[in-house]
Amino acid sequence: MQYVLFGIVVVGSIIYAANMQQVNQGQGRLVKGLLLFLSILGISFGGLVLLTAIGSSLGEASAEQVENPEIGIGVALAFIAVSLVLGSSSMIVVVSLRARQWIARTVIRSGKHQRRYRPDSMVHTTAIVLALLAILFVLGNFILAGGIEGLAAEFEASGSSFGELLGNVLMFVLFALIGVGLFIRRNGQQTLQRLGLNTITSRQVLIGAGAGFMMFWIAWGLLAAWTLFASPEQIAEQTAASEQLFLAYSSSLLAGFMLAITAAIGEEILFRGAIQPIFGIFWTSAFFVSLHSQYILTPTAVVIFGVAVMFGWLRYRFNTTTAIMAHFVYNFIPFLLVWTVGQFPMESVIR
Repeated sequence: MQYVLFGIVVVGSIIYAANMQQVNQGQGRLVKGLLLFLSILGISFGGLVLLTAIGSSLGEASAEQVENPEIGIGVALAFIAVSLVLGSSSMIVVVSLRARQWIARTVIRSGKHQRRYRPDSMVHTTAIVLALLAILFVLGNFILAGGIEGLAAEFEASGSSFGELLGNVLMFVLFALIGVGLFIRRNGQQTLQRLGLNTITSRQVLIGAGAGFMMFWIAWGLLAAWTLFASPEQIAEQTAASEQLFLAYSSSLLAGFMLAITAAIGEEILFRGAIQPIFGIFWTSAFFVSLHSQYILTPTAVVIFGVAVMFGWLRYRFNTTTAIMAHFVYNFIPFLLVWTVGQFPMESVIR
């Protein structure tokens, strides 16, 4: 919960300041300074992971250290390299207009329909930097947790928390609203239109529900096929975290419903509603998958990327509301199966 509060206060303030700078057409020195400071913190995070790895390898352990997972020196050194690349890249994005222009021409290709990235926009610059640093911190926390097994233990220990679910959806929605400039660059109606939160029609309900149902079974089929080639040990290891997350919310149908609906609303409004119209389906989907640490280094990440692309297409073809419907149905099917036909064996399919 402390991470949610940190995100709302600190990151939300930076996004707000970036919007204010864009309205006032200032030079954005404060925002640039804050982004550079966060980038330095990101690089420093690599050093923290290395120090933790050295401490665990030396075995200078307090009782608390013994309980923590051991981190390999090689993994820590690799993460330092990643932190240097991502942290330095974010700093270059902040200070170099030429770098942002290169991104617009080569990476995002903002001239195409539904891709309106502007190199001179402080809001768009802030979005890129925060995305790079979010990936860095998710990866670092994944390593500090002890990989997939460590995440599984964390999910098992924490259990289900409605407060955490509501906190996450609140954070995502607030970031989306502030990011598109609610009451700063846009009024309420313009904000809803920009986010694609149109009134959903009965046809779009059917399309969204049908797409979510279809994507779930396609994803299940692909992951079931993967089990034919993987050893039982590999399957157990790579699905441990997602299975624990599923079990934490499968104690009641209401808990499963809350997880499915909050994830669908929060993630679709932020990723497909706010981010995708600027950065396109591919990069938005890649960012979406990278923030789900339970799928890091597993085949499920590839499947979820495909699912995210379909959500993105629904947003592009219809609206964000249709994507929310598809996302909810996709998430809720496993819980519904548990309470109708018994335990569902492929918990790792859920998002």
